[in-house]
Amino acid sequence: MDVCQESYHIGASGVVYGLWSFVLISGFLRRRTDLVVLSFLLVFFYGSLFWGLFPIFPDVSFEAHVSGMLAGVMCAIYYLRQGPQKPKYFEDELDEPDDPEAPWNQPADDKEVPPAV
Repeated sequence: MDVCQESYHIGASGVVYGLWSFVLISGFLRRRTDLVVLSFLLVFFYGSLFWGLFPIFPDVSFEAHVSGMLAGVMCAIYYLRQGPQKPKYFEDELDEPDDPEAPWNQPADDKEVPPAV
């Protein structure tokens, strides 16, 4: 079986596979569940997305699909630290000591304690 086909590779399916793998790998590397769920929904609704990576159909250029997927993986790794990142909460707050003059830091007066029932 000849792995490389002698035909023209036209169409945008390589771009589709590149975008899909970019979203999938970006979701895994950035630990973003929304991106991973989106990629698996794409595979679910467009079922032949996974099977297009293998040389099953003689009229379909799987080379463009695989190269698009590899390009998407490389772009996801390259652009890992760019773009929207996961929010980091409480990063701008300083660990300052509490105010010693605040009422909650004052000792309680024994006179104000109500009697036990």
